[in-house]
Amino acid sequence: MSRLIDQMKRRSQLGIGLATVTALVAGCGLPTDVAQQVAERSGPAVTDAEPPDQGGSGFEATARDFAAVRRVLRERAQAVTEGDRATFLSSVDSTDEEFYASQLTLFDNLQELPVADLNYEVSDFGLQTADIESAGPTFAPETVEHVFLQGTDFRPVSNPVDYTFVRLDGRWLVAAESAARPDSTPHRPWAGGPIEVSVEGRLIAIADAGADAAADEISARAMTALQVSSDTLDVPVDSRLVVDATSNGESYAINSDELEAAAVTFPVFASRDFRRTRLAGWRVKINPELVEQLVEDDSLLLHEITHYVLREYSSSAPLWLTEGVPEYVSHVPSGFDYLTLSDDQYAELMAAPRELPLAGLFYIEPDVNYLIGHATAMYVVEEYGTQTLIELMDAFAASPYQPYGEADTAKLVRQELGISSVELAQRAFELLEGIDH
Repeated sequence: MSRLIDQMKRRSQLGIGLATVTALVAGCGLPTDVAQQVAERSGPAVTDAEPPDQGGSGFEATARDFAAVRRVLRERAQAVTEGDRATFLSSVDSTDEEFYASQLTLFDNLQELPVADLNYEVSDFGLQTADIESAGPTFAPETVEHVFLQGTDFRPVSNPVDYTFVRLDGRWLVAAESAARPDSTPHRPWAGGPIEVSVEGRLIAIADAGADAAADEISARAMTALQVSSDTLDVPVDSRLVVDATSNGESYAINSDELEAAAVTFPVFASRDFRRTRLAGWRVKINPELVEQLVEDDSLLLHEITHYVLREYSSSAPLWLTEGVPEYVSHVPSGFDYLTLSDDQYAELMAAPRELPLAGLFYIEPDVNYLIGHATAMYVVEEYGTQTLIELMDAFAASPYQPYGEADTAKLVRQELGISSVELAQRAFELLEGIDH
């Protein structure tokens, strides 16, 4: 179908509204691959598989070697928290100049952040070693990095790094980071190119160093968006959030066509013994291709910040609410004034089924369904008020039919609004009929 929202005034060149990834429980039943992407990228995977061999390098690591590597990593972690660049770099093999330079950037980036604690967890077995330039015994124990951004995160955030170590002159050194685990990259904005950081309250904004959209501008806009969203929905402000606007990491697809999201909101986790344990914090990741749009279009960030504000409903309320409310908030008070459709696009929208879209179908036709969600939220607020909107979301969250509570839609809409779900959809379409075209 044609891209309805390609015609949005001052909107993303992707042709869609914003997608969210806000599933606290991995594999919680999101209708696309998005939940799986987050589950895979949120920290060390839970596995009962047998440990692999020592990595195929022909070297059999002993308990003494594992202990030596742990000691090197303890020194490395302490060097970060103490700002000791020389000691940090002494843990790195300098043979590969590109890798050595990347580790120097990593150290400098971590110095930009309010890192209260850093430590590494090392397994008792080896993974496949990376190809390295140095000649010497190598092995690659499973390694997890735990970084605690105090005041923002609840506890250290865990990411697999899986370093390959080489023994040179009797000392084990970090020689490579395995490319076999790209799942760590999206949650490590400090790993990659140089960054700049701005901290406002408990909110941390991270941007590429020298980018047009600077970190201090992003943090200011994010704080404003938090206040606007909280005021609009009459909910408390909570700024414990990292907004990642760097080009370090990957974007997320929101459907099987690999259509990229403009931004995503997602949880990050702590781990222990290589198993994910508890929620550690929240992230907003801006698509690197769209960071500069923040300068021109506040609605992008406001939409995503609203997902964070409503994070407790992420998988417990229908998508026409959890996506529709952020769309509504990001365009208050203009409503649909930002949008102009061609006659063909308008006809296509009007031909859509006049019903509340199910989660399994929502991201298949995002052009239409974001608009339906927006109009539905707008109608509820205008007719009943924001308190009733929140009460409707609370009712879905309390439903035993999870995720999304959709099996209770007819009952809960009638209970909270006094109308049928069919009538609610009809009222939303009456608002959509007024869109310029």
